Amino acid sequence: MADFKLIKEGSRKRHLVTYKILYAKEALAEQYTFKEIGANIGLSDVAIIKLVNGR
Repeated sequence: MADFKLIKEGSRKRHLVTYKILYAKEALAEQYTFKEIGANIGLSDVAIIKLVNGR
């Protein structure tokens, strides 16, 4: 539950990246926009695009 809270607060801890990528890919499959996904986990839409594209 602590990781969930950190993700929702926009934490940049490295061990959370895997969870963020999985979340973003699942949300995209459900037709959410990059902006909506980012707003939900405290990241910009550009950051979500980079996460999903592996940059």
